[in-house]
Amino acid sequence: MAHWFLLGLVYCLGFSLLLFQSAKKTLNPAVTLAGVGFLFITVGLGAELALGFEFNQHSLRLFYLLRLMLPLAWIGHSLLATAWPRMEQVRWLNYGLLLASLAGSILVWRTGITAAQAWFDPGQPVHGQYAETLATNRPTRALLLFMNAYGALALALVLALRVGRRSTAKHEWLFGGMLLLGAVGWLIPIMLPPAEFSAWFYLQEWIPAVLLFAGLLFFLRTEVAVPPVAARARPAAQPGDTA
Repeated sequence: MAHWFLLGLVYCLGFSLLLFQSAKKTLNPAVTLAGVGFLFITVGLGAELALGFEFNQHSLRLFYLLRLMLPLAWIGHSLLATAWPRMEQVRWLNYGLLLASLAGSILVWRTGITAAQAWFDPGQPVHGQYAETLATNRPTRALLLFMNAYGALALALVLALRVGRRSTAKHEWLFGGMLLLGAVGWLIPIMLPPAEFSAWFYLQEWIPAVLLFAGLLFFLRTEVAVPPVAARARPAAQPGDTA
């Protein structure tokens, strides 16, 4: 059933490239943050796919870091940066997100591998085996929970402000529901690790990412701002000018 992982990997890689291309055109850092989040998902799915063939400690660490710990935090924060692009507190949260991600990378990469690697079964989901195989300490596990909680809360806050208005259109409810379902679907295998492969498990591997991307396409919409240099270069209109 590796083709399901490949399908999800191709989808998420395409999502990431589209977001980076959009960020380059719009000069919008919030879109870049979302692109990084989907790039993390892509690499995490690749690591999970590799673990389905044989055990590799580096793939296991990448899976823990980029599939379980970081993506939702970056995607949720991208919505905060969209809702309040000039708020000083959000700019400080940018640095906080980078520092937390760096700390998580160091903690995960310094985590040892237990003797359970000897009976690691590639034929079973890694979600149900990493807790015994990766000797995570309390700070690492706490950071995993914190990053996912931050991403979920950031997403919920933006949705509450945008979708909770009286003037909210039906399509905003639709895309808001997609984001919410995507976040919940993303968290389910983290909080309730599956013990065996099933059709539901494979759907959970990539359907939440599709829902998150569809919602982000709507909520990250922004007009292309005129760069300051271009604005200064534009000649001022004269009183006698006509359109």
